[in-house]
Amino acid sequence: MPQRLNNIRGSYQSERRRHMTGKGMKISRYLSCISVFILAAALWTVSISVAAAVQRGFSSEDAGLLRPLLRRGVVGLVDYSENGRLKGVRIVSTVKASPETVFSVLADPGKHADLFVDFKEASVKERHGNLIAYNWKWKTKFFYITGLNSMSLYPPRRIDMRIPRSDIGTGTLRWDIIRNGDKGSIVSLSCKWDIESSNWLIKMLVRSSPMMEHALHMGTGTMFLYAIKYASERSARGKPLVRRKIRAKGGPRLRPFTNREMTAANSLLRDSTGTVVVVERHKNQRLRQVSILERTDAATGSIVKTMSMPEKYPDFVPGVRDVDIKSSRGSTINFGWSVGLPLLTMESSNRLTVEGNQIRLEALKGDLKGSVWQYQFWKTGNKNQTVSAYMGWTNLITRDGMVRSIIKREPYLEHGMNAAASLVFAHQVNKRSSQ
Repeated sequence: MPQRLNNIRGSYQSERRRHMTGKGMKISRYLSCISVFILAAALWTVSISVAAAVQRGFSSEDAGLLRPLLRRGVVGLVDYSENGRLKGVRIVSTVKASPETVFSVLADPGKHADLFVDFKEASVKERHGNLIAYNWKWKTKFFYITGLNSMSLYPPRRIDMRIPRSDIGTGTLRWDIIRNGDKGSIVSLSCKWDIESSNWLIKMLVRSSPMMEHALHMGTGTMFLYAIKYASERSARGKPLVRRKIRAKGGPRLRPFTNREMTAANSLLRDSTGTVVVVERHKNQRLRQVSILERTDAATGSIVKTMSMPEKYPDFVPGVRDVDIKSSRGSTINFGWSVGLPLLTMESSNRLTVEGNQIRLEALKGDLKGSVWQYQFWKTGNKNQTVSAYMGWTNLITRDGMVRSIIKREPYLEHGMNAAASLVFAHQVNKRSSQ
């Protein structure tokens, strides 16, 4: 089949040259980091990969281990080496649809255009046995990108995807689908894509902080898995897909973890080179909270101390700058900051409250008004090691202009961006605490 893919690369290149000359490929100077997630989501929509660390697939035993956390929402497992390099990401969710229904949504390239507003077309070039090869197009107000993708189908249990070439890089992906009761499924997405072959904006973002590679995988994967969950559940009920809309409010009441849930998480956090991410939403589909659970080689007091000095945040958290301490009285610190990435900056006035091991950070005014973040800790039996849960909800739609309009256009972007931002902040705080 590699030769067959080579035979249709010519048509891919001709279409790419045609669109490269159009207005669609002129990236606006106002392109923000939100566009990075949309760029990455385009790659995920058609293929991404399975890291060597998670290539063994997903078993019923794995599903059983995650079940207490899956009751909350989507669960992500981020695996990286001791030097911090990403080894692989697995994202898992329950779906109220049979494996056959989920498989049919994933296996039909024609249905991919229904998953995201800006995914415009998937043109099948060849079918050979269980393999499908097709070109695809993704168009937004800011760019127009194309690519070539292939899928190997193993119904109804597994789908392997590969993207040999595109405007935003190469990658591979693996879907595993496990039956969950009579009419449900547990769906696992294992992935890794080649950052060095990606768009210049993605490469620039990752080079500013290597942890952004982990965040981009987790953020875009969360978006795509929610889209598959939505489409599969609508199909199972015999209902057509309708455009998702931002409704009511998201956040802000954070829900702590129970001992049973933490026992499940702790069994996964055997060392300090892995992260568990839990993404929860309300019944109205708005994001409720994102939680980052890690085992850190530091005492609880060290993490509390790191969080208690916001003036030091710019030293170790990418994108945080211009911290201005307004007042500090007792257990409360009021400060302002700027939080941003290339071409996107958000400012807010915040209140940090530290009482013993209780940490709570709230955005009172500004672009992030209403956002809230807090920590929860558990003992491990080792006084120099801590298991922590960083829980938060970042309000991204108080901003006017492009940020708000893009999230309204693609609501799951709120979930993906929160997952990515929380992963970077929590990991950097924990890493700093262990030094």
